[in-house]
Amino acid sequence: EEEVKKWLEYKRISFNREDEEDMAKFKNLVKGFMIGNLILQDDFKITQKLKWPLQDESGNDAVSELVYKPRLNVKQINAKMKGVKATDADGRIVGYVAALTDQNTGIIEKLDTADNSVAQSIVMYFL
Repeated sequence: EEEVKKWLEYKRISFNREDEEDMAKFKNLVKGFMIGNLILQDDFKITQKLKWPLQDESGNDAVSELVYKPRLNVKQINAKMKGVKATDADGRIVGYVAALTDQNTGIIEKLDTADNSVAQSIVMYFL
């Protein structure tokens, strides 16, 4: 719980324990830190160890973790939103994850649903 609070404090995000949606996002991140899937770095980047690493054509692990930046600027977001309509919520989330992790959107779209759920919990603090 302390890692999430520290990260939110760094990002200057207030947290409302009375808000069910805030609590759900918060608890999902806390769970990720508790089981070791998420690691808070000293520079406030978050490393997500994928439960289901992405493999290349040979079956080797090509992407086993994602590293999320603590901050984004508009240019970084726009670069990953090319062709995504404002009404495409899933596409926008993929774009944000790609921008936060410096990954191609095609890589992010291949995430297992368990790994994607964690990614979405992080992204929700950027929307």
